[in-house]
Amino acid sequence: MWLFAFCYFPFQVGEPTDLDGLLRRRIEFSYEVNQVPAPEPMASSDRVVKFYEANGYKAVWVDPSQKQRLKQLLSALSELEKDGLPTNLYHVEYLVKQTAPDAFPTSVATQVDLEVLGTDAFLTAANDLLNGRLSPKTLDPEWYAIRPERDPIKDLMKALESGDVGASLISMRPNHEGYLRLINRASQLSSLASSEPDKVDSGPLIKPGQSEARIAKIRARLNAFYKGKKSELPISDDYDQDLQDMIVIFQDQHGLEPDGVIGPETLGHLNWSFDDRARTITANLERWRWLPEDLGSRYILVNIASFQLEVREKDHVVFQKRVVVGRDARRTPVFTGKMSYLVLSPYWNIPPKLAVEDKLPLIRKNTSYLSEQGIRMYRGWGADAVEVDPFSIDWKQVSGRQFNYRLRQDPGPKNALGDVKFMFPNEYNIYLHDTPARELFKKSFRAFSSGCIRLEDPMSLAHYLLSDQPQWTDARIKSVIDSRKETMVSLTSSIPVHLLYWTVWVDDQGLIQWRNDIYGRDRPLIAALLPTDE
Repeated sequence: MWLFAFCYFPFQVGEPTDLDGLLRRRIEFSYEVNQVPAPEPMASSDRVVKFYEANGYKAVWVDPSQKQRLKQLLSALSELEKDGLPTNLYHVEYLVKQTAPDAFPTSVATQVDLEVLGTDAFLTAANDLLNGRLSPKTLDPEWYAIRPERDPIKDLMKALESGDVGASLISMRPNHEGYLRLINRASQLSSLASSEPDKVDSGPLIKPGQSEARIAKIRARLNAFYKGKKSELPISDDYDQDLQDMIVIFQDQHGLEPDGVIGPETLGHLNWSFDDRARTITANLERWRWLPEDLGSRYILVNIASFQLEVREKDHVVFQKRVVVGRDARRTPVFTGKMSYLVLSPYWNIPPKLAVEDKLPLIRKNTSYLSEQGIRMYRGWGADAVEVDPFSIDWKQVSGRQFNYRLRQDPGPKNALGDVKFMFPNEYNIYLHDTPARELFKKSFRAFSSGCIRLEDPMSLAHYLLSDQPQWTDARIKSVIDSRKETMVSLTSSIPVHLLYWTVWVDDQGLIQWRNDIYGRDRPLIAALLPTDE
């Protein structure tokens, strides 16, 4: 039971009875109890205190001349359900009850209750929109893309001056097109959940032209999923062309092979409940709120969960390619950087961890492995490092702790970085690069790397980035690569790179896209945002 609400009534002898005076006493009393006393627990108590200190302890919500502010605030708070922000976080039920036409409090003490809870509601909602409800680092140690925190107290001051605090609050939503496209989808899915059709039983593959009882349930679930978006399929047991066309679209929207065959993966996505989909949208909206306010007018975006790279100009895709990302044991982290140069015909300095964990076992089995792969071994890391003959070492006696060598792979067809790497210096030693393992891009699941990002058709990206440097013709680039001499090429201007993680988004065509949570990041985030009693 929260007790602060009962600590200050009735008035003590000598306590002020005017609104601003009692408000000041309430704020001053908060220092004694380490919380602003109010009928409901407050999420932004410290900020509430700082706001009223900065505002001269003047009431801003229940002043008779400013009562429209509460109506504006409540209207805006009700909109935040679209953002995956439940209104019970912001005292909405209490505020609505107290501001009903026949219920506005006449007691000064109750007016102060309403005052401080209105401020807490605004500051908490503003903070959640501006900075996110949660700190990403408390949930995901590999999430480093963090928005510089904004002080919602300053935003409340500006909102009060604007004349419409509700519009000011709504304007604090992330101004990213991707966020704005997504905010309407969670409520749409939640509204469909109560009438969700039965799930489809597991069983053998279902192929076009077949007829069986499960197909009727598949049609019903597709009709519900695309309600209002596509024409309804008639309910039958037949797998006809119309059903195949819709299944192919559905598979493509979920990152599956769009072959029209209904197997376990397609059934799993068909059976994914609308409630769970809505919760997944809520998690991804929170991720948007963690990102920098400005991604750049031109930027590179890698969505790790969809294995996709895009170059965007003014938020429109101008370049798109498949990528391979880190496998689960070596996850690609989420962060932002600036690409400033690329390297043609690069060496690969094998990271020490990979040298010990991946290469040392292979060297023990076959000392010739290094020369076969064009890998040289050095003692030391500076310019004076001495090359070591691997045949001079008794590898059976070398443990991981004793492996004090640097491995470097020469440029060439076997080099793990391929013909080009794209550098955006960062503390995680992550970059984009070519790869000789091109066959991996044919797979729908592409989490196979050691953390760096392998790029399909990297030369297209190189040509795009160097398009404003006419001296770098196709022939010159090819000549440098064929020379097998590492060559650094600076970009005329750096370009932001954002390595992100979205399991649901709305694409430029307005289609909602869903992807598997390859690193298991959704569940803990959903649990923190939407705790249950289970």
